[in-house]
Amino acid sequence: MAAVLVHGLLGWGGKVATRLVHGWTYFHHIEAHLRRRGLRVLAPSLGNGPPAVRAARLLEAVHAWEERRPHERVTLVGHSQGGLDARWALSQLDGAGVAHTLITIGTPHRGSSLCDALLTPALERSPALERTLARANIQTDAARFLSRAYVEGHFNPSCPDSPDVSYLSIAGSRSGRMQYWAPFVPTNVILNRIEGENDGLVSIRSAKWGTYVGKFELDHIEMINYPLKFQRAEPWDMWDKVAKLCQEASPTNEG
Repeated sequence: MAAVLVHGLLGWGGKVATRLVHGWTYFHHIEAHLRRRGLRVLAPSLGNGPPAVRAARLLEAVHAWEERRPHERVTLVGHSQGGLDARWALSQLDGAGVAHTLITIGTPHRGSSLCDALLTPALERSPALERTLARANIQTDAARFLSRAYVEGHFNPSCPDSPDVSYLSIAGSRSGRMQYWAPFVPTNVILNRIEGENDGLVSIRSAKWGTYVGKFELDHIEMINYPLKFQRAEPWDMWDKVAKLCQEASPTNEG
């Protein structure tokens, strides 16, 4: 049973964690957790970029993976933008030949109102801000390719689901506003007003795609066990569920 973890954008939080936490990876300690549950796991580094670019890198990594058996189809597990990258690979790059299941976690399948309400207007008002962020190597074109207009108007029509792949989705939210990671407290409020319950970055409504597995009491950063949220909920119940889904989706269990 083979699972490929597809990471989201590596923003400023990732840059800070890389400097402060020895051995930090996007899926912090999650690869080892899944291996202990009997899965072979690949967690390739795809860098930043739009889904079309990262999807190609994803498939290159899967094809080069030494632990993947000949002609084996894997389970893709995408967090945040990683779910969109995987969908592009499955629909546009014949990725269905290497994957039988996609599990998305906190993926903005219908875009993010935060891009429309905050990031895009700020960049349009201040070209200097975009130049400053670019010098700091902080990606700003995500405001376009994660916007609701782009995802619903272009991405989704261009990426129909493959009939040979099972699509499953997981969402998150916290029961109390102050349980969110501090940078997500204001974004949670904004998303609540526009889209309803959310994980701080992605609403439950946007995270649903294919078969909806359910919601876990986690914010967007807790889903990946981000180490610099010091009073964080642990995500292991969710990842145990993911491991079970991977095992159930294995071709040996398909009827």
